[in-house]
Amino acid sequence: MYPSSLRLVDNIQFQFGQALKPAEPSRAARIIGEIKKQYVLKVKGFKADQMVAATCLFEGPKALVDMQMKEMFRIAKKYNGLSGGAENGIKGYQLTYMIAYIRDFCLLNNVVAESFETSCPWSQVQALCKNVK
Repeated sequence: MYPSSLRLVDNIQFQFGQALKPAEPSRAARIIGEIKKQYVLKVKGFKADQMVAATCLFEGPKALVDMQMKEMFRIAKKYNGLSGGAENGIKGYQLTYMIAYIRDFCLLNNVVAESFETSCPWSQVQALCKNVK
């Protein structure tokens, strides 16, 4: 059971992604967003300075995608994870594409930084995790 793509972000990247969210024009949506935030922080006990995220992409026939998502949610629940929903997943992947533009903007303003990313086939994930320290 493998998603087509999996993007992991640490807390710094997670906070950066949150900071890039556009302002919500709808008052009702802002209130709902604040309720969701308080639920995650106060009820579920997540810490804003420790939260991380995984954005998973599933592709294929509906039955296969449904089965994969159900299994992914089961695994997440086992480790006290939450689903941020499809909309946040889409935004997570959009951020991936925005990073190149942000890098170019920073370079034009004499700011240099590096984000270490990699990719590998699923058959090599265990070796990658073992060798990254």
